[in-house]
Amino acid sequence: MTYEKIKTVILVILVLLSVFLYYVLWTHQGNYETLKKIPTVEPEMFGKSKEVGEVVKPDRIYQHLNGQHYGTMDSIEISDVINTLKKWDYNNIKNISPEIKNVSSFIQKQNHSMEIRFPGDVPFYLYKTLLNSTESNNFDFDTILISYDISKDKEGLVYFISRNNSKVYESNVSASFIDSFKDFTNHVAMEGSIYTAHFSYELTKNNLIYLPENDSSMKKYNYLYKTIDSAKLKRALFGDPSLVQKSIIANREEYTDDTGLLRIDKDTHVVSFLKPSEVITDGTEKNKMIQNSIEFVNQHGGWTNQYRYVGKNDNYDKSTFRLYNSAGYPIFDMEHKISDIQVMWENNDVKTFITSNLSTFGTDFDTTTTTVMSGQKVLEYLKEQKNIDMEKIQDIVMGYDMQVDSQSIVRIQPSWFYEYDEKWYQIETSHTGGKNNGLE
Repeated sequence: MTYEKIKTVILVILVLLSVFLYYVLWTHQGNYETLKKIPTVEPEMFGKSKEVGEVVKPDRIYQHLNGQHYGTMDSIEISDVINTLKKWDYNNIKNISPEIKNVSSFIQKQNHSMEIRFPGDVPFYLYKTLLNSTESNNFDFDTILISYDISKDKEGLVYFISRNNSKVYESNVSASFIDSFKDFTNHVAMEGSIYTAHFSYELTKNNLIYLPENDSSMKKYNYLYKTIDSAKLKRALFGDPSLVQKSIIANREEYTDDTGLLRIDKDTHVVSFLKPSEVITDGTEKNKMIQNSIEFVNQHGGWTNQYRYVGKNDNYDKSTFRLYNSAGYPIFDMEHKISDIQVMWENNDVKTFITSNLSTFGTDFDTTTTTVMSGQKVLEYLKEQKNIDMEKIQDIVMGYDMQVDSQSIVRIQPSWFYEYDEKWYQIETSHTGGKNNGLE
């Protein structure tokens, strides 16, 4: 065979091969398109995910005007104030703590200002993502204080205060921001105002609180509730639900695999997840623990109701989130703590996740009104208790006691609560009804 014939044969073979490959590709295209249309399996969510600003938010506002104090816990007012603060530029944030010997006295001197209180210490690095700040400061705060007065440098002043750590940071803002912000003072004198008269009380030199001067009229609520299906919780919390084994012990369900244990108590509605797998965390920094906790709950859509961040422990290994009602009051379940979500960490991993299997509440029914005693009566009651050291009280707040019965009804009624030595207790007297759940 000549050289030219060999070239011709090779060329024919290559042409036939290309035709064959084209045919194979064409006939399999339909299957490929089908594969492309197969949906990605998303992890199941048993509630909602939320942005940081929906969870980390204040729960009290006080206006200090001409030596008088006016307070509110109204959710709408708080949202309006925070949305306004998000539009400001915060400059030259500096630590002025060495200049301040007594944080309570410093706050009391700001008698023409607004004070915004958070229920727990908030890392500035986390909250600055909501504010218009590029400052790199790293500190915690539980109070934002905005002076209505303009400084001698013709600037507005905003203070970030940590009462727990006795720290005060000062920031400059434009005077024009303050001028428009003063419109909030008009809300105090409005007919049917959401603000009520308060008085100040100094628990310690660094802890000043405000309590209502008069008795309050508040509502009792009843709600129908639903529970989250246990199988749904299993699918949301385990990486591969098909490998999970189920067991029933009395009124408790347990689900286990090599990565964790899910325990659901049918009587108390407590859900605990121990040593879960597939946790997202970005490293070793303790001050990111709150953000990581929110991200962990978001992974599973764990926000089944209106929860707010209320605090972390001193070891930076536990974050707590508490249920609030639509009016802005905290809700406490003193017996089983199912009004709280807790995320506990160990070695930069989530060790324990505690929540409840109660789903969103329905429309309230059989609503009644009751009277809650004034702040002065609360102080008198606490001072009369021989087993209470007033300097160990960290906070006193009006909120709601939560009771769950076997008829799918949640009952919440107003009451006073106080934080004592890192633990919350309820004050129940003839004004609020029920038994006394104070210190034994």
